[in-house]
Amino acid sequence: MAKDENIQVAEPENSAVEVPAEEVPVVKSKKELKKERKEIKKHKKEVKKEAARHSAKRTKAQNFFLSVISICVIVAMLVCSVTAIKITTGLGKSSASSENQNSTPVQGNNASTPSQSQSTGSTPSQSTPSGSTGSSGDANSQNPDAPAAAAPSDADLSTKEGIVEYYKAAHAKVLSSAKTVTQTYNNTINYNDVLEIGGNDTIAGIAKTLMNNFMKEDTEPKPYSGADIAANFPPAGGCAGLTPDMIADDASCTEEGDNYIIKLKINSTEENYDTGEKTKNLAPVVETSQITEAAGSLIKFDGLENRYIGANIIATIEKSTGNLKALEIYTPSYMCFAQVTAAVIVKVSNCRIGLEYQQKWTVDW
Repeated sequence: MAKDENIQVAEPENSAVEVPAEEVPVVKSKKELKKERKEIKKHKKEVKKEAARHSAKRTKAQNFFLSVISICVIVAMLVCSVTAIKITTGLGKSSASSENQNSTPVQGNNASTPSQSQSTGSTPSQSTPSGSTGSSGDANSQNPDAPAAAAPSDADLSTKEGIVEYYKAAHAKVLSSAKTVTQTYNNTINYNDVLEIGGNDTIAGIAKTLMNNFMKEDTEPKPYSGADIAANFPPAGGCAGLTPDMIADDASCTEEGDNYIIKLKINSTEENYDTGEKTKNLAPVVETSQITEAAGSLIKFDGLENRYIGANIIATIEKSTGNLKALEIYTPSYMCFAQVTAAVIVKVSNCRIGLEYQQKWTVDW
């Protein structure tokens, strides 16, 4: 029995399957394992380094591209500003030559607020305009619904109401009876040095440089006659809609030799700005639709708004005739954008550009 047990114990040894030598794990020494771990660690570092290098390249390229697009956004905004300037000077009006004298005039640009003196207290002597230069009745027919149609001699120039009516009649007379009007000066400046581009000073600096290149003083005389007077002499549509409640209380009329010097200012301020409803009756304004059309389909403006701050005029009117001889218009404004998007990629928020339009005109009778 003991013999059988010995046989049974021996059987597993004799029946064991031999394992090929190449499949038997080779036991490595501690030195070899340490070296292997070092190599693996080194490889991992190289992989990470290479990945970081490629990532940095992509980030740099992306940043460059976004910067270019951002600048394009700013350029588009400034182009819109320049477009606004052209709009107010009446450039590009296709129908100017075909319109009659009762057609809607195109606007001119203006801006810095001149100091305004108060009335002299006594009403300046006045006389009815000469028939040779066009009667006040002609001026009234230009704007039949306007109170300003009253003869200038009927206005009380010691009151704001009287000054407004006198100026409206003189302005309407230009549209109906003037021989020629000449734009002698045109300029647009960065009003109050305001140029806010989403809080980015770098881009604002680029925009400032571009703006300085766009905005140039123009002193070349530009005369208009016939129907072109109504098409170009600002503001568009005349002053029929102007009412005394739109004008600041410091309206004034003073005597200077043979002329009256009238100063009128829209009663809008930084805190209580006007979006054009009042300003358009005294000075040039820019419609937001004109800006968006100029920008094209790739640039989208959200919250676009033009804010006018105290637009004002200085008018020289001949006492004996009521003829408007010279006109200066100053229209300070802010062109504001809640957000500007270029090609649905770059968005610039909270933008504000100060634009001050300035023009001077003379009138020949």
